[in-house]
Amino acid sequence: MAYTSNREGEALVLSRLADLQRRCQSQDRPCYLGFLDDFQQKVCRDALRKSPVFHRFYGGCQDAERVFLGLSPWEDQGLEDRDFPIRCVEAVFRRQDRPGHRDFLGAVLGLLYDLLRSFRQAVRGRGVSLFDGLYSLFAFAAV
Repeated sequence: MAYTSNREGEALVLSRLADLQRRCQSQDRPCYLGFLDDFQQKVCRDALRKSPVFHRFYGGCQDAERVFLGLSPWEDQGLEDRDFPIRCVEAVFRRQDRPGHRDFLGAVLGLLYDLLRSFRQAVRGRGVSLFDGLYSLFAFAAV
C-alpha cells in the first residue's frame, strides 16, 4: 500500500499500527507489519516511543528501503531476524538470458496465480469464499 506524507496517510498508518498492537497484546505473540516506506517508518517510530510493546524494524539487509515492523509482547524474545516473515529466494538463470526486474516480478506473480487457482479449486463447493481463503492463505504465509 502506498502512502503519502500527509494527514490522511498518517492516519492510515496509525490505524494499522493500533490494530497490530491490539492483536499483539491480545494474542500474546509477535505480529508484523510491512513493507513500510520511510514515511511509514517515521510515523510508527514516533507513535511507538511511549508504547510498552517491544518493537523492531527489519528489512532483510542493512540498507533495505522498505522494512517490516515487528511488535512483541516480550522484550527478550520474538523479534530475531529469523522470526520476521522475510525469506531469501535464489534465482538461477543462464548468464546470456540477462533477466530484469519485470522477469522476476512476472515469475513471482505467475507462481502466485497458479497457487491461488489451485487453492480456489481445492475449496470449491466447501462453503469457503475466495476472499476468506486468500485471507487464510496470506495469514498462514506471514506466520
